[in-house]
Amino acid sequence: MDARMIREVTTGLRQSRNPIPQVHLRIWKQQGHALHQCSMKIHERSMKGTKMTKRTYRLSAIALVLLLGTAASAQTAIHVAKTRGCGCCLAWMDRLTKAGFTPEGQNIGGALIRLKMDRGIPVEMFSCHTATVEGYTIEGHVPPADIVRLLEERPDAIGLAVPGMPLGSPGMDFGDDADAYDVFIVNSDGTTEVFSSYSGN
Repeated sequence: MDARMIREVTTGLRQSRNPIPQVHLRIWKQQGHALHQCSMKIHERSMKGTKMTKRTYRLSAIALVLLLGTAASAQTAIHVAKTRGCGCCLAWMDRLTKAGFTPEGQNIGGALIRLKMDRGIPVEMFSCHTATVEGYTIEGHVPPADIVRLLEERPDAIGLAVPGMPLGSPGMDFGDDADAYDVFIVNSDGTTEVFSSYSGN
């Protein structure tokens, strides 16, 4: 599988009606060498019998993407510290699961505020839950796509935060109304800046 074909497969997956979660695409890129070796073996074995068409070859590559992505995504765990009875925290974890992450919740009660402070989250960024993934802290209802982007770019930062509980954000997305909100990156020095923005209605 050459670089051109890899780009075509990735683009096709992103534009398909039922695209695989973005976290799977990130993991697939990391597994590119293994994917190349597997697809070449399929190609060599197929050439011993019926000649494999370009379309069949590409479809086999897509199947390998799905297989590798699904297997590897189970390793992308997120620890979610929350309080007991927080329904929107559970709803956010459900959104993470659908995006390919593996969230694990822990009820820590009053210790949650201390955890936020120890992790370096500014008070004005506080929300209802605090998560950890691959060394980064995720505060509040941060969309899974932004977490994927964070893990792809690997900035020198504490993590991401969505202050408060904006209506329409993941886990708060019930009904037809949605508030405009920003996702902030919390830099290593504690300063913040907008990482992404979402419009309301």
